[in-house]
Amino acid sequence: MFRYIFLFSIVLFSACSQDYMEILSRKGTLTVVTRNNNFCYYSYRGEEMGFEYDLIHEFAKRNNLKIHVVVKNNLEEMVKTVKEGKADVIAANIFIDAKYNDKVIYTKPHLYDAEIVIINKTAKPLKKILDLKGKSLLLTGSPIQKKTAERLKEKVKDLNILIEKDIEVEDVFQMISDGEVYGTITKKMVFSLNQRYYPNLTEVFPVSNTIEIPWALNKKNTFLQEKLNIYLTEIIKDGFYKKTYTKYFSLAEDVGMPKISLFKNLYKERFSQYAAIVKKESKKRNIDWRLIAALMFQESHYKPFAKSYMGARGLMQLMPGTMKMLQVKNPGSIEENISAGIKYISILMKQLSNIPENQRIYFAIASYNIGSGHVFDAIQLTEEKGLNPMEWNNVAKIFPLLMKEEYYEKTKHGYCRPTETLKYLSNIMVYYDILRVMGQDKLQDG
Repeated sequence: MFRYIFLFSIVLFSACSQDYMEILSRKGTLTVVTRNNNFCYYSYRGEEMGFEYDLIHEFAKRNNLKIHVVVKNNLEEMVKTVKEGKADVIAANIFIDAKYNDKVIYTKPHLYDAEIVIINKTAKPLKKILDLKGKSLLLTGSPIQKKTAERLKEKVKDLNILIEKDIEVEDVFQMISDGEVYGTITKKMVFSLNQRYYPNLTEVFPVSNTIEIPWALNKKNTFLQEKLNIYLTEIIKDGFYKKTYTKYFSLAEDVGMPKISLFKNLYKERFSQYAAIVKKESKKRNIDWRLIAALMFQESHYKPFAKSYMGARGLMQLMPGTMKMLQVKNPGSIEENISAGIKYISILMKQLSNIPENQRIYFAIASYNIGSGHVFDAIQLTEEKGLNPMEWNNVAKIFPLLMKEEYYEKTKHGYCRPTETLKYLSNIMVYYDILRVMGQDKLQDG
């Protein structure tokens, strides 16, 4: 009798799980709970992206589902959201935690990570863990960091562990880069994602075992779990996983300092073939063509078929969503790419019509790089801080706060990385000044 009840329970449980997939299909939407950061999910130039987001979005796409994102930056809240049926899956760079085994089930891992020690390249090289004796490591205080640090202190008695809960990992990287602290412990993949911004930092050695990174679901959703596992195998075979991994973890070039000599050389060598269309479209939109020439160099180095790791294309590096919005018919057309890019800057300028004219261009170029939503968030935050939000210098001072959770979690558009945008804008204005001061003819004559 017990045997039949047991078999009936298995059949009933499986049927309920399949029914859930049918409900999901009828609903047409997969609800995903994730973190708002540069690893999981964020907005860039008006488009949603992130390593975790791209992977789970592709699953939804292949199953004819739309995706709805719920942001929770606390794992306990994520688990609660899934357990209560308010989300279907957690895709948030989480590790398997026995604490939640009675509440969620996990997919197979889609990423393998490890905790590593990061120091400045100028520091004396470390060859073994015991070389950490007498050193100080600054941590943000995540649970896995704390466990790793506790195990490390058992091996290295004189290791000094400093924990600051109110700072972000990017703050720690910057402090190491500036020589304010010696080093930190962080996940290898988090460092890989940020290394392009901190080229003077280096990984010395791992200090943990391999960490498996899966997705998590309500315990009842075994059929969805199976579907996700099949999908994770498929994308390894068909190359989508490798493409996505490369997009986020390959070392893209940092914006860095202005490349003045390169700008002058490439302007002389390449810009003349695009000058006529740039001047024509700029005049139509009442924009200084020299500003477009400066921006075009920063975006693509005047390479007509340039494609960024984020998917931006052409001389003006337009994102797919922007091209769709601007009704670009032929993404490979040089003329259409230039025309659409200048039109987009004109649209951004009109969105900022309440900004004084002598300040507007700074806000517009920043919006072109990072997305107007983040710029409007920065304007609002600047006003809340008691500064004049109509002055770009004030907004530029406040903008980096949107990398900090205590600020970005209260904004409409969430996390962003404004430090790169500020470098981007500064570089463009340097190139713009060169064109204005030297003049086109003098520059072309060398």
